[in-house]
Amino acid sequence: MRKFERKYNKLIEEYKLLEKELEQKNLELLSKNKRVRELKIFIDSLEKQDELLTEYDTKLFNYLVEKLIIHKEKRVEIHLKNGEIISI
Repeated sequence: MRKFERKYNKLIEEYKLLEKELEQKNLELLSKNKRVRELKIFIDSLEKQDELLTEYDTKLFNYLVEKLIIHKEKRVEIHLKNGEIISI
């Protein structure tokens, strides 16, 4: 009986761990799907424009840029929402 209980408890622990992993993956998937929808809306709005972008566009900036980091040594990092980092 003791052996069965240990095995059962181990399986329960594994189940809970896998359940947490699944929940995390589902949250990541929801986040990615939201980002895809936002990008589609953004691309649609760009396609509807009659001319090229010639000046700063706050909406475009907010769609693309997650954050800017300005370093002391006159270097700037632009963190894009797609995960890319541009250093200037």
